[in-house]
Amino acid sequence: MSSSTSSSEMTYGRFALAVLLSVLALAAVTVGIVQFLSGRMVGGDGAWTSWSLDRKEEAAAQIDRPKLFFISGSSGNFGYSAGQLSDALGVDVVNMASHAGLAVPYLAYLATRNAEPGDVVLLPLEYEAYSRLQLTGHTAIVDFERGLGVFGFLSLREQIEYLRVFPVGELLSVAGQFLAGEQFTPPNSGYWRYGINTYGDLNLPEPTRVGALKALDSARDAEDRRLYVSPQTARYLTALRDDLNSRGVQLILTQPPLHEFASLSDDGIRGLASELEALGLEYHFLFNDNRIPAEMMLDSRYHTGASGRRVATARLALMLCDTVDFDAMTVDGETCTAAKMDEQRAWSESFGSMAGFAQEDSFTQIHYRPGGSTRLRRSATYRGPDFDVITPAGCSSALFFLVRADVQGATISVLINGEQALTHEFDELVGRGVTRAWRDRVDLPVGNNELVHVEFATDRWSSQTNDISMSFYQLYRETRCD
Repeated sequence: MSSSTSSSEMTYGRFALAVLLSVLALAAVTVGIVQFLSGRMVGGDGAWTSWSLDRKEEAAAQIDRPKLFFISGSSGNFGYSAGQLSDALGVDVVNMASHAGLAVPYLAYLATRNAEPGDVVLLPLEYEAYSRLQLTGHTAIVDFERGLGVFGFLSLREQIEYLRVFPVGELLSVAGQFLAGEQFTPPNSGYWRYGINTYGDLNLPEPTRVGALKALDSARDAEDRRLYVSPQTARYLTALRDDLNSRGVQLILTQPPLHEFASLSDDGIRGLASELEALGLEYHFLFNDNRIPAEMMLDSRYHTGASGRRVATARLALMLCDTVDFDAMTVDGETCTAAKMDEQRAWSESFGSMAGFAQEDSFTQIHYRPGGSTRLRRSATYRGPDFDVITPAGCSSALFFLVRADVQGATISVLINGEQALTHEFDELVGRGVTRAWRDRVDLPVGNNELVHVEFATDRWSSQTNDISMSFYQLYRETRCD
């Protein structure tokens, strides 16, 4: 009886050991396969984020002296220009912002692995990013596609969460791609079409009609109840600050660009900043909370078009020049020169001073400056420029303009959504062959249309194909909301 029992226990023990060894072997093989397949892309937002971060880290690696780089979600990717900052500040700057789907732990990981002594790290995080409590599936996808670097950076609880959201479907897609001998080719669609320059900046367009409506919808989705600092975010940001400071790297938190009609309140934003400052984290406000005119926004409350990015970056440059001593980082010995700062200040303060936004091939870009714009001219092959203007519900908006015709007797009409609102005949000369400019305003519909189409049409120049037809000297929108 005893001998039989002992034999059974030995058989069971061998079986259990065999099972354990099999499980361990299977786990080892699985880990090996995952590691072997990591670093490959199959498409979607994860591939775009991974590809763009590769380009940005390559740009940072080319710099062999102290640099400034900023990390955030897409608000920094679209809203700030490292090239403009570099020119304004006189130091090397890299845009390492990527996608809002990346959790704060991954952004902290990026900062840690790219910072060198003497660097300045800037975090203009989206406001809602501070309150995120868990890792995202997007974080795991990007980490897998970039070689599984962040797993060891996480706490035990977060490693378990990482495994829970790990993209098994992505793994199977990559495996299928590998077995078929295929290579991922970046498409020319979505955000891929913007490309990335040597500063890590996207090559941004100006807004479109469809995109502007998306941006306005996104602005209205924002809620103050999302604005707080989660325990996870507090832990990672304070640990990042301590780690960077120990290596001689300065960490600065600041504001992202924000759609001017976003429903996030000033009180909500300042409450969030107070929580960060209570943790000993530097938080810096920008001019007008860096709210950007609606017509400069691309397709989200955080995504600017090219001109909006210039305004937002100018405000950031002014703050940084007041905050950071760049002397040890200078490229040519001069930083924050008076001329450069005057240029940035002109852009920074241009909020609310201009009106329409351009659609490609229909309206020459107006440079945003306080009090007016540079001269805008269209050839006589066009009847006149047309563009879209956002008129938020519950707000009254008007366009103010100063325009001159180059032919006496010409008539210009202003059409709102195809209906004539104003008309003017240029019958008076103020100099030899120079017509008197027409200065006026046109009120836009109140609360009826989110997006209004405006056209400046003329009846005279269709036969004068080589003559300049009209010149804009000022064009700006004023919006008042209750």
